[in-house]
Amino acid sequence: MPAVMAYANDTGYENSILGALRSLFQQGDVLIAISTSGNSPNVVKAAEFVRDSGGTVIALTGFTGGRLRELADIAAHVPSDECEVAEDAHCMILHALICELKKPQHG
Repeated sequence: MPAVMAYANDTGYENSILGALRSLFQQGDVLIAISTSGNSPNVVKAAEFVRDSGGTVIALTGFTGGRLRELADIAAHVPSDECEVAEDAHCMILHALICELKKPQHG
């Protein structure tokens, strides 16, 4: 976290994810982006970069879904105006996704 905060201090918080993402991203990668409002500038910029670079964006959003929902190839939208409700649903969705990814692949 100190490195992320130092980078954000130098380049702006809205670019805090983008710097690391640019150096690690490979075409075809998948970004799982989480923003309750769907309008967090740092998350939206990361999603725009991935879309523009040939990646896939999976978004977890709340409220109306915001810009992130529009950018997503796959959106798990929780239509709630309460942050806590959306965040709890996001936790359950992520847990289910992790369980599925941990299953041995057959065939």
